[in-house]
Amino acid sequence: MKSKILALFLALVMILASVPCSFAASSYNRDKAVAYAKAHWNDGKGLCAEFVSDCLKAGGCTAWNKTVKPLLDELKGWGTLYAVADGTTNSKNWKLNKSACSFDVKPGDIVFFYCRTCAAAGKSGYCHTAIITGFDSKGNILCAQHNGAMNDYATIRGFGHTNAKVDNKKHQGSAISLRIFHMNDDGSATIPVTPPAPVNAVSKWTLSVSGITTNSATVRADITCTPSKLSKVGLELGTSAGNMKSVASWKVGTILTFCSVKCDGSEGPKLSPGTTYYYRFYVLRTDGKYEYSTTGNFTTKSTACTNHTYGGGTVTVNPTCTAAGTIVYKCTKCGASKTEAVKAKGHTAVALPGKAATCTAAGLSEGSKCSVCNTVIKAQTTIPAKGHKAGAWTVTKQPQVGLKGTETQKCTVCSAVLATREIAALSSFLPGDVDKDGKLTATDARLVLRIAVGLERADSETFRIADFNGDGKVTADDARSVLRRAVGLS
Repeated sequence: MKSKILALFLALVMILASVPCSFAASSYNRDKAVAYAKAHWNDGKGLCAEFVSDCLKAGGCTAWNKTVKPLLDELKGWGTLYAVADGTTNSKNWKLNKSACSFDVKPGDIVFFYCRTCAAAGKSGYCHTAIITGFDSKGNILCAQHNGAMNDYATIRGFGHTNAKVDNKKHQGSAISLRIFHMNDDGSATIPVTPPAPVNAVSKWTLSVSGITTNSATVRADITCTPSKLSKVGLELGTSAGNMKSVASWKVGTILTFCSVKCDGSEGPKLSPGTTYYYRFYVLRTDGKYEYSTTGNFTTKSTACTNHTYGGGTVTVNPTCTAAGTIVYKCTKCGASKTEAVKAKGHTAVALPGKAATCTAAGLSEGSKCSVCNTVIKAQTTIPAKGHKAGAWTVTKQPQVGLKGTETQKCTVCSAVLATREIAALSSFLPGDVDKDGKLTATDARLVLRIAVGLERADSETFRIADFNGDGKVTADDARSVLRRAVGLS
């Protein structure tokens, strides 16, 4: 009886083994997944993987996870993963065209961003994901995503990707590979084809530090690599993992099993006592891309000093005109430091020229200010206008018989005319003033003489004026009397 049951069981197993077995996923509706993405791309719910999971769920896919790599794992049976492109630039404007895909990429397919730098450091390379929502007029793939919400955005944001960090450095576009998970429309199960991870030129790094003193150490990396793929090897060093810089590099020959740098001022920089240093090695491949080791660190020894020797100080805060600065001195023996104040510089005075006041305009006193900070040291004050100083009246037009004259008064400082007034006209002619200019001159004497000798005709009024002595006739005596009066002799 037992043998019959066993035979029956084996037969059943053989029958089941001969029947194809497929665990098909439910049907996936691309339109519903894309519609959800367009409606919720900016709702702030969840990070990139959770957003894409919700889009897939809206389309009928049961794969769901808040993390990128586990989400990809749960998509097994829902489609096929294709390696599409490797980044060669850190530009945020890199675009992917559907013509670059070897399959019929469609809206609703999922984009995965794979960081080769992370993978080389032993971490999960999958750092970001987005859902394809369509194509622009040139065939560039449009995506929706969280972590910097975007919708129908043609730029592949993973190139120059932002958030996560590897060794305190952002994911770099030149180290990102684009992979697209092409969803099966009918929901049939297909085992995803995951392309092999990029083969690095260096397969193993082993870091070590020896000979640590107060100001030196030897940093070494034992390397398992393919030298023919490398053109240069070097060392980065810094006082923090975020500010390491290349301090030594050399060309790679036909054999490379280790690289070593003595940091004492000969091969690498001279180190400071009691200081922690971070380091990593790197190689430049012949294709122009870099590979890095993990980051190590070490601390130099400290030397206790009983008598510090300080070198030249480093000014950490510059003094100003009014505020003191600071300077830090470091002991050349043990690295101990001290901080001292740097005296304020004081103002640098420059003169502010004054301006003299005039009769009508105010002036300005001399002052000064700082030529560095423009602070006023001596304020300028206003000097009131002096006002005019009136001089004597001066006749500018002599009055005549029947005609008014004028006289003016000027300022003795600036000669400005302050006032003008009239002089009354003469009521009658002055005896002997033949030319009627209101005064006796040699000209009047000459005219009187010409009338006297008959060389000048005179009307009755002129004759009366020429008759200086009033005897009813004009003679040489009248001319002599006019001349004497004119020159002040009478």
